[in-house]
Amino acid sequence: GAAEGRKVDLVRRNGWAGFELDTGYRLQGAEAACGYTAAFQSVIGEGPIRVVETAEEKRRGLAAIMRQATCCGDWTFPDAAVDAVCVLRLDAEELSCKEHL
Repeated sequence: GAAEGRKVDLVRRNGWAGFELDTGYRLQGAEAACGYTAAFQSVIGEGPIRVVETAEEKRRGLAAIMRQATCCGDWTFPDAAVDAVCVLRLDAEELSCKEHL
């Protein structure tokens, strides 16, 4: 992401963050408005977060993101792109999962 802005300022100031990942979302209708609900699965976590400083660690992080997104791990990243991007590392220390089907 961007190397400046509110998110990076908060990371540098607080050093702690939370996250949530959802999948399988389906709206489940009902006769009455208050009966509507949603099916989903989620993982929620939190832990220390920091800005990655070295080009080598940035490349490892970017490669991990691309491997997850594309199922391919053979990527190269130009020096200018690595220098321009801000990579954050969050080490999840607490995790919880929820499923509502």
